[in-house]
Amino acid sequence: MVELNGALSNPSFKEETLPPLAELKERLLSGAPKRRRRSTPVKPRTGQIAETVRAVLLLAGKPMAVKDIHRAVEELLKQPVRYLTIKDILVRPRTYHKFEHVAHGLYQLKPETVPYGLVIRRRRHSGPASPELLG
Repeated sequence: MVELNGALSNPSFKEETLPPLAELKERLLSGAPKRRRRSTPVKPRTGQIAETVRAVLLLAGKPMAVKDIHRAVEELLKQPVRYLTIKDILVRPRTYHKFEHVAHGLYQLKPETVPYGLVIRRRRHSGPASPELLG
């Protein structure tokens, strides 16, 4: 067993140094402006945004323009989201295998990612898709 005699004492420390330090701290803090920190909102993660994009396209049931998807995602998340984040989610097939490019600026869910019972069919001549429920 190790003896602690003198190990926890500090011979250079004097108790009379504490009051002047406490007074100095109070003087310095009393003259400082009192600012409140603004809390910054937590940004949604890319995965959460991707799932919201998926939900928007699922609810729409038809191809949508990127600007409309962006607007709907911001409404659902109730906070701003960068337009380029939405665009990146839609055009990166290796990362998010859920979306397909239908026409210039239009995207929809890939048919294999749509839940069972909801079928999205494209009209001929690449017209907009319409959701149908299977009975």
